[in-house]
Parts: sequence; C-alpha cells; structure tokens
Amino acid sequence: MSINRVLSQGKGAMAANQLGLATSSHNIANANTKGYSRQRVDFESNEPVTNGSHRLGTGVLVGKVSRSTNHFVNKRLEEESSDLGKFSALNETYVQLEADLGSESESGVSTRMSQFFNDLRSLATEPSSIPLRSAVRESAESVVSRFQNISNNLKGMKDDFDRRIESSVAEVNSLTNKIAGLNQRIVDIEVNKGSFANDERDRRDVAVKELSALIPVDVTDLENGGIAVSSKRVGLLVDVSSNYELATVREADDVLDSTVRIRTKEADGSLGKDVTRHLNNGAIGGLIESRDKVMPMVKERMDTLAFGFAKSLNSLHQQGYSLDGQTGNEFFSLEGGVKDAASLIKVSDAVKNDLTKISAGEARGAKGDNRTLMAMADLEDQKIFENGEANFTDYLTSMIGNVGVESRSVMDSMETQIGVMNQLETLREETSGVSLDEEAVDMLKFQKAFNANAKLIQVADSMMETVLSLKRF
Repeated sequence: MSINRVLSQGKGAMAANQLGLATSSHNIANANTKGYSRQRVDFESNEPVTNGSHRLGTGVLVGKVSRSTNHFVNKRLEEESSDLGKFSALNETYVQLEADLGSESESGVSTRMSQFFNDLRSLATEPSSIPLRSAVRESAESVVSRFQNISNNLKGMKDDFDRRIESSVAEVNSLTNKIAGLNQRIVDIEVNKGSFANDERDRRDVAVKELSALIPVDVTDLENGGIAVSSKRVGLLVDVSSNYELATVREADDVLDSTVRIRTKEADGSLGKDVTRHLNNGAIGGLIESRDKVMPMVKERMDTLAFGFAKSLNSLHQQGYSLDGQTGNEFFSLEGGVKDAASLIKVSDAVKNDLTKISAGEARGAKGDNRTLMAMADLEDQKIFENGEANFTDYLTSMIGNVGVESRSVMDSMETQIGVMNQLETLREETSGVSLDEEAVDMLKFQKAFNANAKLIQVADSMMETVLSLKRF
C-alpha cells in the first residue's frame, strides 16, 4: 500500500471521528431537550482494494447519523396522550364543581333552606310578629342568593370552557401548520438532499404528541418521510406540506345560551361540517364533555330543586291568608318553568315590599292561625322529588354525591393514565434518552481514535520525507 493511501486513510478516519465527537457534543447539549432522540454515527469499513493476492482495507467511512427511537412506543405515547388530555380536563371540571358545591355543609343551599324552614316554625309561634317575619324574608333571600350564585358559577364555568375550546382549537391549527412545515423540511432534506433530518423528526414527534393531547389523531407514515395526520370522522388535518384548519363559531344553545361549536374550514375559507361531537377525546374532548354533559346535568338538578322549592311553597302560601286578609299571594317569583329556575328565582315583590303579605293561616282574620306556616315548614321533610323518594336535602345530597363519585372515578382514571404515560416515557428514555456517562465514554473513544490517526499521519509524513530524501543521494 502506498504512503499516500495511508495518509488518505488517516485523514478520512480523523474526519469520521471528528464527526462522531461532534455528534456526542450535540447529544450532550440536548440531554434535557424535550423529545430529543439520542443520535449515533454509523461507521462502515470502506471498500477494500486488491493488491496482488491480498485484499487491503481502505479505511472508514460514515454511513449515516441515525437517531435512536422506538416507533411503537412513540405511537403509544400519541394514543395515550389523548386519554390523559381528556381525563385531565374532566378532572379540572369536577374539582371546580366540588369546590362550588362542597360548601353546602356550611353555607350552601341545604343549610340556608333549613334555616328558612326553622324561621317559618319560629314565626308560627307568633304569626303577627314583624321581626320574625323579617327573619323569614331574610332567610328566603339567602336561599335565593345561593341558588343564583351557583347558577352564575355554572354559567361562568361554561363561558370558561367555551374560551378554552376556542384557544385550544387555535393551538390545534398552529400545531398542524407546524407539522406541515416540518414535513416539508424533512422531505426536502431526505429526498432532495439525501441526508437524515433527525432533529426535524424529533420536533415533529413532539408536535404530534402535543396535538394528540388536544384531539384524537391518526398518523400515517408516507414513503417520502412525511406523515399524514387525520382525526376520525373529522377528516385530514395534515397532508405532507399542507394543513387543514378547524374553526370555532358561536351558536345558540337551548341549555346554556350560546355555545362554541367546532367546524371544518374549506379551502376557500368557508365553513364546513360541524365536528364538535366527533372530537370526543383529548383535552378538547374533555372540555366538550364537561360543557355539554357534566354542566347541563348539574344545572338541571339545581333548576329542578329551585323550581320544586318555589312551586311547593307558593302552592301553600297562595292558599293562606296574610295579615291584611288577602290570599293568592306568591312567596317566590319564578318566571317560566324548570329551565333556568335557579337563576330566575327570587322573593316576590309583594313579600319583599310588605312583610304583612306573608301568609300565616288558613282562615281570613283568624288571629293566631298558623296552619299555613306550619304546612310550609313541614315541606322540609316531604318527599317531593325522585317520584316521592327524596326531600329537598336528599335530592341535593344525591346530586353532590353523584358529582363526588364521578370526580373520584375521573381522578382514578387520570392517575392510572399518568402511570401509563410514565411507563411509556421510561421506555422511550431507555431507547432515545441521552446518557451523559455513555457520551463521556464515546468522547474519549473518538478523541483517542482521532489522536491515533493524527499520529498515523505524522508517521506516514515521516516516511514520505525519508523516501524523498533518498533522491538526494
């Protein structure tokens, strides 16, 4: 083998080990980068040559710089991210509901209704007492205030869900646009330039995982290195270098006023089909379920309780007689039926403006007649809900209990899902994570190989000097 060939092999080996050192440096720099996959230089022996009866090696070459990744684990992470996103959103909803309804033991509807019924009993001992009538009116106002506060809180939560859905859809569009851009760059690097877009693939994997945490997605690998992203019954979201956006619109809703709906967006910018109900997973799916199923259930129960409370008391109160001998007066004013009863209930203007309008007895002008007041107070224990199975307190307790049971179930599911995600992340780290100890070993290996090849070049250069010096003799 000629000295020139030895020099060429040394030079190539130095370049290869320098690339290996640069790759280790890149790994170390990104040891804490989210979604980064460890990269490795694949060395291959160069094609040997024949010299007489011998096959002589011609050094080393770099095959490719590849990333260490587990495709199956990455797919599982995408799928499980959607479930975790949904459970996390639902868990936030139930935590907030429990905070709003959890105060029932101290200052909630149940406590305030009990105080109202107790005040009715106190008034029954002295039906003509103005101070006791004032206490009844104040406790009634307290019950009404609590109903209205809960109703306002539910509406505030619904409005918050709508805003979060709108911002989440905007994030979906941003992520699909980012994935399309990375797709285009990967195809350009790998197909047109013949290189390997390792870092771009990592960033795309992170973007897909973030997208799957928002909505359910299906990812299809394409031959050119790109991916197609779609969502079941929604349609294509990313196709190589193009992304297809979703849009949010506010439409009328019979249960909770106007509400945000999600629709596809056509190429010309017009709105396509409504896909809200098809986005049943991910954080957006959790927000939609919270808004369209959980909140209406709680609202309906509170409206039913408020309506039953007002209607049953009014029915008795209108049959009784006030201090001025009048009958037919409502105690509570309630516009409409069950719908929105918790927000519309209020003490009637007659009782609010004139305490003598509170009915006490069943006979006109009968001094000391308290039969109407006692009948109204006895309503506290009457089972008028759930087909005669529950009184006011039972009905409210059942609703709060159901919320608590669902909350525990969602929290358990979320914690289980977190455990699954942690296991998958651990599996991913085993394959793709950067080990600083391993990189330190590799750096020393590449450094020593680099120095050894540098020494080889020095020896070859010395040999060349010796050969050249022979011509002077």
